[in-house]
Amino acid sequence: MGMQQTTIVLFDVTDNGGVQTVTPAPVVELSRSEKVAIAIAAIKAQVLAGRYPVAMWSGGKDSSVTVSLALMAMRELIAEGVAVPTLHVCHSDTLMENPVVVAYNEGQIAQMEQYAKTSGIPMKVWVASPGLSTDYLVSIIGGRSIISVGSNTKCQQSTKAYPLGKLKRQVRRHIADEIGVKPKAVEIVSLIGTRFDESATRPTISIKLMAALLHINDAAKEAAQS
Repeated sequence: MGMQQTTIVLFDVTDNGGVQTVTPAPVVELSRSEKVAIAIAAIKAQVLAGRYPVAMWSGGKDSSVTVSLALMAMRELIAEGVAVPTLHVCHSDTLMENPVVVAYNEGQIAQMEQYAKTSGIPMKVWVASPGLSTDYLVSIIGGRSIISVGSNTKCQQSTKAYPLGKLKRQVRRHIADEIGVKPKAVEIVSLIGTRFDESATRPTISIKLMAALLHINDAAKEAAQS
């Protein structure tokens, strides 16, 4: 018995008549309102899942929009009759900022707290600062570290990352004490504002959503004056 051979005839790839061209559907850009709704729904879903929101706020545009969205999500949940947990906002004071920036951040914190109080949203702002043993400038002067150049991130690690990491553990313990469980049983979801494009135009949701933050600031000012 000989070996059976099967021959498969392929179509001639040079014959355009046998090739079907598929045109992809155009990408539809979501409106600002749609992006806001998606972001708020995502935050609400985390809260409804039993997680505790912790917004990382630097005072910049991206993180300010993130806090704005978190406040809007909490406000909607309260309107729906949901007992919301405290919204924890973590801020890092590097102790090296320009006094104008420090004053601005302090003013923003006061406005956020006033808005949360007026809206009935439980919120607590935490501020982290580097300790003397981890202070970047002290380490440089004392010869325990070198100046950050190139890919060296010692400055960022000692002034922001380490203090914020320590603060988040403190927040977790605080929540655990409030609800009567061990810290490892507390599920925290960190809310971080990330920009997808750093170009001059910056066509991202972060910039487009600044109107929401301005609305919150205006409401806080009105409440403070009343």
